[in-house]
Amino acid sequence: MTIDDTYRTTAEVEADKIAGKPTGSTLSKPKPSRQQIAAGIDTRAHQLAQRVPFGQPILVGHHSENKMRRHYENSTPHSPRRRRSATGS
Repeated sequence: MTIDDTYRTTAEVEADKIAGKPTGSTLSKPKPSRQQIAAGIDTRAHQLAQRVPFGQPILVGHHSENKMRRHYENSTPHSPRRRRSATGS
């Protein structure tokens, strides 16, 4: 693969966009399916759950309380945030 780094005028760039010529930004990966997204979210939830000892309570008033609440929200399988990201709505 070679990269063409020659100078092009704005008019040439706009003409290439209209003609549908691929550029560096249009050669990205295809969008993942909802099943792939859900599987990734599930994997991430399991990774997060492994970080906290089983039965560790959220320490109310502690400086880590907000972080632990977000952590719990992301690692709980039926949380609204996980459902929204898995369904795309």
